[in-house]
Amino acid sequence: FARLEMHFDPRAIVIPNRAVPEIGDRDGRAKLAIDALEQVEVERRGHALSIVIGRNQDVVRFHPESLCTESTISISLAGGSTEFLLSSYGKQIDPGTVKSAWYRKPMPLRLPASMHGPERSFAAQEMDQLTRSLFDRLACYWISPPDAMRTASLKPLQLALARELGMEVPRSLLSNDPAVISKFICSAPARVIFKTLQSPIVADDAACFTTVLDASSLDSLESVRLSGGIFQDYVEKKLELRVIVIGDEVIAFEIHSQDREESRIDWRQVPPIEMVQRVHCLPVEIEEQIRKFVAAFGLEFSAMDLILTPDNRYVFLENNPGGQFGWLETSTGVPLTAKLADRLIASGVNRTSRR
Repeated sequence: FARLEMHFDPRAIVIPNRAVPEIGDRDGRAKLAIDALEQVEVERRGHALSIVIGRNQDVVRFHPESLCTESTISISLAGGSTEFLLSSYGKQIDPGTVKSAWYRKPMPLRLPASMHGPERSFAAQEMDQLTRSLFDRLACYWISPPDAMRTASLKPLQLALARELGMEVPRSLLSNDPAVISKFICSAPARVIFKTLQSPIVADDAACFTTVLDASSLDSLESVRLSGGIFQDYVEKKLELRVIVIGDEVIAFEIHSQDREESRIDWRQVPPIEMVQRVHCLPVEIEEQIRKFVAAFGLEFSAMDLILTPDNRYVFLENNPGGQFGWLETSTGVPLTAKLADRLIASGVNRTSRR
């Protein structure tokens, strides 16, 4: 595989599209439909796709963002039957042959620069309907189902479910109302943090990481009307945990973010390789709560963030249905990508279509 450096994360390596092998029905082996970034994230110890290919499985990669450029979807209804056809980078794919699908991190639809305003929004909505119709046709094993991932990404639902399952959750407010936010901050027993409702990446060279607020922040709250955000009581940390869930397997990793001043509030501001990471043994009760959380959303993969407090309490922060994990494999040697590949192969069964 050719290797390139990923723009946002120099610690990750990616395989370009041209590295994907030819599609075929060789020996009746399973096909895996992979929906991912334009250049799929690769872990240093081997991307899940390359592992799957190495185990004699056929792989197809499809990027929904390329629908206006390199890919097409066709749905034909005639004579009492419905036929779907996906064309991706010159290859014809019958969705009915797909046995497993890995829904990684799709990018926004690439539209011509000549399109502006309402017509861009209209085109994006139309293509979204076409793509979702295709995904609904894929009656196969998913890591994870797109609709489930979209729902599971909603922070209010995450916080409410974690609390319902008995997990400790910080006092939280999701709002764009300056008056309500001001009252929340003033009523806090100590510090309050602000973080975004989704990815903190604003542009190629800009990000909005977790920020500690104080009384002086009250004067600038009016700008929150434009975007909203999450406000929470600050939780003191002994260390942080990223918990990777693959199927029923729960693997927790310590991130020693408190060892450095720059990473104490948000460890993403420091390259992960510069922090100590170790495998962590979770209490049985916490591990079972995590399994129930992931299952409730219908997910097959998750990257959950927790805090371990100085008095050894586990506090839920958030869950990312498609979160990153490559650096954890690099630093600890736990074969996460192989586990993911094995799950795709072992669980891959082509089921009859829902329609």
